[in-house]
Amino acid sequence: AGRRGAAAAPPESPSADSFDSSKKAETGYEVFKLLPKTTREIVMAPFTSIQVPISFSPDNIEEKGARLIVRGELGQKKDLVWIYNIRGLAEAPAGNSILLRCAAKSNHKHTVSLGLYGLADEGMDAEGEGFVFRIEYPSCTDRQRRYLEEWLYVVGDDLTLTSVDGLLTFQFLFSPLRPFSAGAELVVIRKSTGGRWRFPVRVDVEDAEPEDKPIVIEAAIKTVKKVLFSMTNRTQEAAKFQAFFTVDSASTLSVSPASGVLEPYGTDGTEFTLAYAPLEYGKAERGRLIVQTDECQWIYDVLTRHPGYDVPGDVPSKLDNRLDPHLSASLGTSKLGKKNIIAENMKSKNIMQGRVRNDKAKQILSKVKDLPAVER
Repeated sequence: AGRRGAAAAPPESPSADSFDSSKKAETGYEVFKLLPKTTREIVMAPFTSIQVPISFSPDNIEEKGARLIVRGELGQKKDLVWIYNIRGLAEAPAGNSILLRCAAKSNHKHTVSLGLYGLADEGMDAEGEGFVFRIEYPSCTDRQRRYLEEWLYVVGDDLTLTSVDGLLTFQFLFSPLRPFSAGAELVVIRKSTGGRWRFPVRVDVEDAEPEDKPIVIEAAIKTVKKVLFSMTNRTQEAAKFQAFFTVDSASTLSVSPASGVLEPYGTDGTEFTLAYAPLEYGKAERGRLIVQTDECQWIYDVLTRHPGYDVPGDVPSKLDNRLDPHLSASLGTSKLGKKNIIAENMKSKNIMQGRVRNDKAKQILSKVKDLPAVER
């Protein structure tokens, strides 16, 4: 609304003779206009076509209609008429985006309240104005559209407004089964006038949470241990699958088959083989296994460990690190080892004796200094 749109209607010449044509737009509204400078006495060659540009400039957000009439003359035939019905859809600028983000295999509920920009109060009364809505998929692939149609459910609580400032409330119930991203549009339509409001919807689904019970594999160094398990599809139909470990998983883990057909629910299932081939001792390794079909995804945590080690008993040591019993006994009876030399020196009588010895040594040194030097 408030902007100009354009379209072109392509009248075609139906015969091998040229004819004159004139164009005319019949409508009760002034929002449609013919853009060609000349609308009369246009000569068309046989089996050709012309473009008839038409502008659409709505003032309000409502649907308008018109008819494009093309009249022509071919020889004596003067009553050739082509009538094209024109439908003009006025839309408000795109509204706020709605983001739906959750993990696969989870139930997500999101409630939004939306205001309608540029809503005119014409025709509103105390009973209110009714609206309807739908989901459109202008940029989705066929697979993305199938996912949204199957897993997304939208509910409008009360689609009636009594004022232009009112809000419409919608609940989005989303239960995806595998990761994907897509975009859609929520289109709200006014019943009385056909005016439209579009709200972009963005969907981002992340990987599902791992299954409750992890898979544990135990293997010795430089050996290969294999674990077998079976899986079925969630429905009673077979489905193509892919199986792989994520890039951050241990390189010593592998799965086979990497692709194939997953048997339907209620059968013995498809058998998978997990292999673990450790090359060296170290901390426990782990990985994340993903099995997915077009409709669903399963994630398993895989944990690894090495066999437990029991210390051997009653094995004689090869290292001689003990004293001979006879020598050990001799060292234990030594009197020197039992005397505390430091404590003995700290006794008072021993200290006095030490001082006397020091005094005598000083006297001797002083006498030596007084002796005359002897020449040699």
